[in-house]
Amino acid sequence: MKTHSGLKKRIKITGTVWDKHFNYYPIGKRHLNECKSQINLSRKKSIQEFKAFGDVRRLKRLMPYWNFSKYNG
Repeated sequence: MKTHSGLKKRIKITGTVWDKHFNYYPIGKRHLNECKSQINLSRKKSIQEFKAFGDVRRLKRLMPYWNFSKYNG
């Protein structure tokens, strides 16, 4: 079983051993930014975090070799 290659590029795992956070940049800011509004681009500039239990469960399934035994979420 392989780790999802798209997830490796888009998710960064931060935090301590007991409290892990899954950070990501919002989609839609890689290219073709001329036609997008400044409000939209500034909203997509900030790093966001997956917090919902369902999202975390889905991320665990896509990354089978990451050690989640100490994750308390």
